Amino acid sequence: MKRFLFSGLVAILLLLTGYGVADRLERKSLWQDDRLIAHQTSGKELRFGPDVSPRRKSRIVFDDVAAAFGVNFTYYDGAAGYFYIVETTGGGMGVLDYDHDGNPDVYLVNGSRLPVDPTDRTQRSRLFRNRGELGFEDVTEPAGVDLVSYGQGATVGDYDNDGFEDLFVTGFGRTVLYHNNGDGTFTELTLVAGLATQFWSTSAAFADVDQDGALDLYVCTYGEVSLQNPLFCERGGQRVHCLPRRYPAQPDLLFHNQGDGTFAERSAQAGVVDENGRGLGVVIADFTSDDRPDIFVANDTSENFLFVGQGGLRFEDRALSLGVALTGEGSTMSGMGVACGDYDRNGFLDLFVTNFYGLGWGTVFIDADLDGFPDLFVANGHVSDLRHERIPYKMRQQFYRNAGNGKFEDVSESAGPYFRQLQLGRGVAWADINNDGLPDLVVSHIVDPVTLLLNQTREHGHWIGLRLVGTRSNRNGLNAKVLITVEGAVRSYELVAGGGYLSSSDLRLLVGLGQVDHLDQVVVRWPSGQEDNLYSLAVDRYHVLREAR
Repeated sequence: MKRFLFSGLVAILLLLTGYGVADRLERKSLWQDDRLIAHQTSGKELRFGPDVSPRRKSRIVFDDVAAAFGVNFTYYDGAAGYFYIVETTGGGMGVLDYDHDGNPDVYLVNGSRLPVDPTDRTQRSRLFRNRGELGFEDVTEPAGVDLVSYGQGATVGDYDNDGFEDLFVTGFGRTVLYHNNGDGTFTELTLVAGLATQFWSTSAAFADVDQDGALDLYVCTYGEVSLQNPLFCERGGQRVHCLPRRYPAQPDLLFHNQGDGTFAERSAQAGVVDENGRGLGVVIADFTSDDRPDIFVANDTSENFLFVGQGGLRFEDRALSLGVALTGEGSTMSGMGVACGDYDRNGFLDLFVTNFYGLGWGTVFIDADLDGFPDLFVANGHVSDLRHERIPYKMRQQFYRNAGNGKFEDVSESAGPYFRQLQLGRGVAWADINNDGLPDLVVSHIVDPVTLLLNQTREHGHWIGLRLVGTRSNRNGLNAKVLITVEGAVRSYELVAGGGYLSSSDLRLLVGLGQVDHLDQVVVRWPSGQEDNLYSLAVDRYHVLREAR
């Protein structure tokens, strides 16, 4: 495990992770048990530190309720013996409350046969409406989102600030923008909005990167793949998928929101053009503590990017100088998914990046037991069936409990039957499906059905949930910072944009509080610069916080 400090302000944690790495997480974790004084823009000294109250060690448990709740879906990779590399990457999902009923719904992205036959309706992406205690209902057709494409991922955001979350779907050869009409239906506006591309796009993230109040869109692209002349590669006399470097990389795309329902591609102008990417994961957050969004991209067999915001629509790639472009040995990694969170609670955001070793994909920080320290989920599964070489193909998914001392403990074996099964894990998103304050997980696989992991942890801490509503800032409040004062100590959080792998999680901020049952103060620092102070917010419930004008 490597830990890097950015100008003394932010720590970036890069891990080569995947199946069977509990010993490395335990042995090489680094933590400093001292308090850090951070000078924020307000000029006040804020004290960050370890937990301020005793912690209870609880057993974290998840149950797969997908079938019982009516979520019946299996990602179709379209494999037909041609060994296209796109068949290995799987699919993701987008979590959104599309009908504004307070229950998070789930859009599951599907693949297809290649080349795609638009008249073949057997494999479609699907939208499942959360009906609370009644489970989920497939509303794909009436909602108008029955997409036939070789889909990859999804991201969610209210790009036109009308109060309804919109949906952008990535894929091989096609991207799709669904505008939420606010009446339970969507309209495809890809061409109208200027977001059509034929690149192979993977992960994407909505974020207001120039802080003008409208969400822009960053799209990761991978490489050039020919369906007419597929590459042929062998290993030990057996055909396998060719290595990523055999496919010429494509440049990522940054679309600037024009404020009139359209976007303009501004990658070159913004300084985020790099031809050597093969991007698979992206997260947008303030990593340099200057109140400007930065863009981290996990690349496959290429140097990672860290585009540091310079103000406005200007960025500078500082990944190499800040120590996140390469491994500690100076080599490139096969970056897949990326989780972003303050795992050691020192007030600075950290990054966890899954890698080909092992072989990890989707990943996300969630505080499963609400003790105030984010835990970690990792989805695993190989790209090729090499079991004849004694290399695992399907793998166990992993859950790591944050011990609160800078170390993680692999608790997968006791976290529920799902974690003892073998799967080809790919995309993952978190969502509080039943609004009980316990974060749940949605996990997609290749071959096997999607899993909905309901968090059944019985002994857990208190919590507070926040749905941010921007007025001058973007409507979703993405990249807003929340400072929570608990017993004299300040805990810092950010509603980060993107993260995971091919997926978009619950847009609410869910904070575990441990045994603390009273909050002194909650401060929201909006991207617009507005600062709102709130007192006496009740715990163990969700609140809607609207930006003061």
